[in-house]
Amino acid sequence: MTIVFIENVLGSCQVIQVLEDFGDYVVEHKLQPGDSARIAASRFKSIIVNEAQSAVAASLPFRRPEARREARRAVAARA
Repeated sequence: MTIVFIENVLGSCQVIQVLEDFGDYVVEHKLQPGDSARIAASRFKSIIVNEAQSAVAASLPFRRPEARREARRAVAARA
């Protein structure tokens, strides 16, 4: 099994948003400065790492079938 380690360094002033996209639903993790996460990599999901923006992060609907499309639209709109 492959584990991905993501760390938001303590000196950072940004919140990091990690999305685990399983196709049918999305699981969100927010990492504050100094936090870290270990996420198991799998061919059955995508892992997306972004800088969290409160307006976008608050509006993302999770655990619904259409969450994948909406999460991708929100990420594309910020790019």
